[in-house]
Amino acid sequence: MYSYGLHNVKAFGGAAANDFLDLLPDAQAAFSLRKLRAAYSGSAIRVRRSSDNAEQDIGFTTGSLDTTSLATFIGANSGFVTTWYDQSGNGFNASNPSAAVQPRIVNAGTLITSGGKAALEFAPSTTNSSIRLFTGAFGAMSQPLTTFAVVETTDTTDSTKTILDGLSTSFFFGRDSVYKVVAGATLTNAVADIAAPRLWYSLANGASSEIGYNNVAATVGNAGANAPDGLTIGNIRGLLAANYAWVGTIQEVILYPSNKSSDRTTANGLINTYYGIY
Repeated sequence: MYSYGLHNVKAFGGAAANDFLDLLPDAQAAFSLRKLRAAYSGSAIRVRRSSDNAEQDIGFTTGSLDTTSLATFIGANSGFVTTWYDQSGNGFNASNPSAAVQPRIVNAGTLITSGGKAALEFAPSTTNSSIRLFTGAFGAMSQPLTTFAVVETTDTTDSTKTILDGLSTSFFFGRDSVYKVVAGATLTNAVADIAAPRLWYSLANGASSEIGYNNVAATVGNAGANAPDGLTIGNIRGLLAANYAWVGTIQEVILYPSNKSSDRTTANGLINTYYGIY
């Protein structure tokens, strides 16, 4: 069993990263608290500590977030993520300059975790409605679009919770009573929410769109034609309201500007090997 205090941070290292993007390349944007490709030499996140608002980049050790460096920097304070670095090579880092609405990774000296591994905590309750990170603009995109995400929700009472939206154009991937992707129309996968990590997959591809979780067969439907021009992580674009904020944690989000449905089994295996979700 993992010990969640930062005094014992080596417990959070977990298995080595599996170089996901080396095996499934060409992502538009890729955010994770593990290393996703061998050639990536940047950091995972940039963190602000609550005591003096100083900031520091935090990288990786053996493929996982360097929680030892994180613990040294944060100490008994709380830590908030100012930037989540894009590992795709495209430079679409997700950030938020406003201290009041940055996701949290350390709470009073204790690492935020999901499934025993480090996680970004977005709204810890429905009262924290403005927490989000957003990228720069991609420029015009179109479907097909494939998304893989490792998330956990702790709220099953509010109807709409956003994992991803566009930057200024409408593209929704998240929970609306059930998980769904909305890209001009609606595609749902009816499954009860539980307080446990989930590996979510979606393909927005017009009439052949689909969505699924873990290793369960995807639900097929029509997701319209909309596509993001950039990403908002943890809330919907432009509108900050409690019933849209993601309540829970996000550990990984990878977006492809292509149809990756034939790679879902491979992607699931790689992700699940690291996170042990199902």
